[in-house]
Order: sequence, then C-alpha cells, then structure tokens
Amino acid sequence: MTNEKKKSLSVCPGSFRDPSGRVFFGDGKIWRSIMPCYAPHWEVVAPFLEALASREDVPSFCERKPLEGSWKTLEVMRLPFLSYPYEWSFGQLKDAALLTLRLQKEALSRDLTLKDASAYNIQFVGVRPLFIDLLSFEKRTSDQPWSAYRQFCMHFLAPLALMARTDLRSSFLTKCWVEGLPLDLTARLLSWKTYFSFPLLWHIHLHARMLAKCGDGRSVAQKARAAHVSKEALERLTENLMTAVSSLTCPQIPTSWGDYYQDTNYSDAATQEKMRHVSSVAEKLKGNCAVDLGANTGRYSRLLSPHFSFVLAPDGDALAVEHHYRDLKKATEKNIFPLVLDLANPSPSLGWACCERLSFKERCTADLLLALALIHHLVITAGIPFEEIAAHFVELLTPQGHVLVEFIPKEDSQIQRMLAAREDIFTDYTQAHFEDVFSRFFSLEEKFLIQDSDRTLYLWKRRA
Repeated sequence: MTNEKKKSLSVCPGSFRDPSGRVFFGDGKIWRSIMPCYAPHWEVVAPFLEALASREDVPSFCERKPLEGSWKTLEVMRLPFLSYPYEWSFGQLKDAALLTLRLQKEALSRDLTLKDASAYNIQFVGVRPLFIDLLSFEKRTSDQPWSAYRQFCMHFLAPLALMARTDLRSSFLTKCWVEGLPLDLTARLLSWKTYFSFPLLWHIHLHARMLAKCGDGRSVAQKARAAHVSKEALERLTENLMTAVSSLTCPQIPTSWGDYYQDTNYSDAATQEKMRHVSSVAEKLKGNCAVDLGANTGRYSRLLSPHFSFVLAPDGDALAVEHHYRDLKKATEKNIFPLVLDLANPSPSLGWACCERLSFKERCTADLLLALALIHHLVITAGIPFEEIAAHFVELLTPQGHVLVEFIPKEDSQIQRMLAAREDIFTDYTQAHFEDVFSRFFSLEEKFLIQDSDRTLYLWKRRA
C-alpha cells in the first residue's frame, strides 16, 4: 500500500493494545494490519478464521497489499455500528459470552486458543454476535492454562452474575471498569446465597480469594507458568463456564418502562394513526441509518426496518431493551439493533486519553431520528431545555437528515401524572416555544395531528 494511501487512513483508537496488529479506517473500509510477530500463528489460524467467517461468527475478510511496516494487511467487513458491553442488555452480554466460549472450545479442538477474552472483542450485526478480533487466536502452548480465564470472568461472568443475582443495572459498572469488573468487588456485591451456586463459588468467590492470596500479579503469573493443564482439562473448564453462563437468567423485576405499551393513554385509533404516519415518513425518506430514540420494545423501530439498511433502537430501560432483543431473535427483521442508552446521560468517551471507547454521538450518524413520546421526558424529568435537545439532535444527523418529533402538551394525562408530585416550573414547555426553538435548527416539512389525542408529530429537516 502506498505512503499516500497510508496517510489517508486513521488508526482505530481502541486497537493499540495488541502488538500483533492494528485496525485502520479509510475510504469507507476497515483495514487490519498483521505484524511479523504474529506470522507463526497466522498460517494455522487463517484456515480456522475462514471457516468461522463462512458461518458469520467472525467478520468476512480478504488479504490486500500490506501496509508499510506490516507483514500482511486484511480488508475486513465494515460493521453498521460499534457498541460497547455497558450498552448491552443481559441477553446480549450472555450471548456474547457464549460465543466467546464456543469459539474457545472449537479453537482447542484445533490446538489453538484465545489469548484474550475481552467483551470488546464482540460486536453485533442486528441480534447476531460477531467475534471481531481476528488476531485473538493463537497456537496453544502445550500444557499451559488458559491465559484469558481471569479476563473472561471479569468481562462476562462477573457482570452477568451481578445482573442476574443483584440488580439488572449492575451492567453499568462496566462503564467504570472497562478492563472488567474486579472479582473481589463482585464477590462482595453478590448475595451470600451465591456461595451455594458451585459455578459462582468457584469462578467468582474462590477465584477472588486466590487472587488476593497470591498478592501481586507476578505471583499469579509465576504459578500459571508452573502449572500443567491438559487440553482435556481446558475443554472441561470451557464447558463448565458455558454451564455457569447458561444457568444465569435475566430477572423480571418490573421497571419504569418495561411494560410501556400496556400503560399508555393512546387509544387504538391514535396508535394506528401514529404508526401510519411513521411508516409513511420512513418510506418517503429511506436511507442508510435510522435511530429510534427511546425505542422501548421496538414497536416503531420495526416500521423503519423495511426502509433503512440499519435501525438503531436505544432505550434507557434495561428490561425493555431485553424484551426487544428477545423478540428480535424470533423475528424476521435482522437489521435492528437494540441497546441500553439513557439519552439524558449517553455513553461518554472512555479509556486511554478519553478516546479508546468513543462517545455515542461520535458513533451515531443518522439519516432519520425518531423522537416519539420522548421530548417531555427530557424536558420535565431530566430538565433539558428545548435548545439543548435540538442542538444535540443536529449532532446525531447527517447534513440532510430528518427528525420526526412527537410533541405532547401539558394537558395530556401522562404529563399530568408526571407533574402530580412536583411543582410545575416548566413555563417554557409550550407548543409555541417548541416550534420556535426547533425552527432555528430545522426546517419544518410536515405536521401531523394525531386523532383521538392532543399530540402532534413534526417532521423537521436539518438546516444546511
């Protein structure tokens, strides 16, 4: 690859930790360099990866002219959206864990192993998990333990156990520890009842005690190098972890919006009218990416699916997202991706130099935003002014992008219920002020009154 070509590429900020290779963006494509140190592994790993790619467990790839300084360079399938573990529902994290273990088991059958088991190795295409780190596989050193065992427990088993046995919102702790949840902290947070679960006793509680007893990492590493573990023992460990993960289930504790569609003041006629308008707008605009902000369980996301290549469906309620994910696994729509995201406090830039994990707005570029039954929550619950909301919507849109916003007046029974236990200080929450503010950022294209309600849909186009 020429020097000019290399200069046009940008380095993926989260790919610097592995000396085996780096990831680059450029020309709308993804490139992965392979450094000479990985050459002894690649010759045996490549056929395995080709088999995995044929069944869509890893992204498709093909070899290209090497980048300067690299041994080989691959062009890799581009993904529609990058997500992170702290944005996944319980089921998504569980499926990611099971894919990691299944690939480790298959690798062992070929005398290969995963050298790391980071949750960041997984991405999703719709509801299908994909193992994206092609250079994580390597030849297995005879009789050596699985070096990624501790990492797997920290990245997958610990948060899943806390979500299942303590609180579903425990997943947000992974935003604080991007290297995985500390096992000693996890052990303290788990109920004493988990000592009677053999997998959690062994892989969390006793594992944490062993790490504490060994002191620093040098002692652990020294003991690991001295250990002799057969391939059969590693296979049993992998199967045991699969059993541990599979046994954990998502708690069905009611949340604020987990059953939103069963607790709404819409009449059937109003619902059908709203769905008809959403479908009409989606069919007219079409495009690459649509984002249904506050998607809940995805009723309106599914209306976007036939008209956009990819539909992102974020919602702040973890149980609603879990329900949406489960439904999509049984549905025909394969281009919708639900994720857990509080729009009033979206995922920030994290990791080294605050750029290893990108913020939500850095990853999201939509042709169409849906903001249905959302604006009043941002204003009244989160205290965010119309000006801030409109400006942020602009940041999430392409230059010619649109946003379909539903405005709900204060007279609506849902807002009256929100204001029942607090003082109404929201004097600027009026339809006239909403229209005035949004018209500074957008051009109004259409306005729909929803029958059997006081609600209005506005189709705005971003100003150039």
